[in-house]
Amino acid sequence: MSDDEAIDFEQIEAETELASPEKFAGNLLEWAVERQASDLFISDEVQSVSSKIRRLGRVEHVRKLT
Repeated sequence: MSDDEAIDFEQIEAETELASPEKFAGNLLEWAVERQASDLFISDEVQSVSSKIRRLGRVEHVRKLT
């Protein structure tokens, strides 16, 4: 993965801290579309929620909210 394809985790983290859950979900969808993700996965775990995208055939971890 080249630097221009890397996930911008800092931008997502800032949006997470300031946004309502509805706004964050919308931002996450927009973000995934901008990166041409073919799939967006959101899964609940015991004490957190994890989000991942599939892009160019690879699943990439985006964020884990605790």
